[in-house]
Parts: sequence; structure tokens; C-alpha cells
Amino acid sequence: MQHSGVRCVPIVAKWENRFNRRPQRNAQPLVMLIPFGPVSLAFNVSETEGSPLLQEAIPPFETRGLLPQHVYDRTLENCRKDFIPVHETDFDL
Repeated sequence: MQHSGVRCVPIVAKWENRFNRRPQRNAQPLVMLIPFGPVSLAFNVSETEGSPLLQEAIPPFETRGLLPQHVYDRTLENCRKDFIPVHETDFDL
């Protein structure tokens, strides 16, 4: 929601430790609210510099298999309870 089109958005420590990259000098952080945890800042790959990005990071959210219907239904219900809007989109290319 903060930045459409992001591809790979780890926190700074992961950029440094896993990918040998760091945010650029004037990079705009994305705020990540972690349930029961601290607020974290993350950066899109386009705003980092360093070693070439590993292919395993693209696409970062690739999934396999089926999501059980009850898990999906529960997620939608929790969103409704917390007044989180859900916009369903078919990304099956």
C-alpha cells in the first residue's frame, strides 16, 4: 500500500547479511508494522546498492500449493473485524 510495484523489500539487516546490499543514501523506507513487535523499516530493491541481486529473491512472494479455504475465510473475517479493506485481484497470468 505504501509503494505499488515493489519487488523485494527486506529490512536493512537482511539486505546487508543475506544480499550484501545496503539502502542508497536518500532511499525512502517502507514502514512495516509487526504484530506484537517493533516497527521496522524496509527498502525496495530499486533503492539499494551493492552485490547483484540473487535470483532466489525474485519473485519474493512466490507460493506453491493451495491455501486451505478455512484459512482464507478466517483471514477475511479478521480483516473485517479490524476494518482492513480487502481488494481481491486475480494475478494468474
